[in-house]
Amino acid sequence: MRSYDAFDAIDPFAAAASAFDCLTGTLADPESARLSHHELEDLLEARGRELLRLLFQGYLDQHERREREQTGAGAVRGADGCLRP
Repeated sequence: MRSYDAFDAIDPFAAAASAFDCLTGTLADPESARLSHHELEDLLEARGRELLRLLFQGYLDQHERREREQTGAGAVRGADGCLRP
């Protein structure tokens, strides 16, 4: 299995895209035909959950990057609109 957990600074969804490619590669591999249905379901459940986690992390990373660009590095704008270091 390829490693897909490295964060790509250019695309916050790169890790999720890599995980998806890895999963589809596993499913396309002739070795996967030897899996029983419940083994395949277990694989998809675990790897699918990891894919969803990576998508959510990509969203959070993108949101954090946009917030940093709007407020300036090192500052966070609170719900009240005030900048906080």
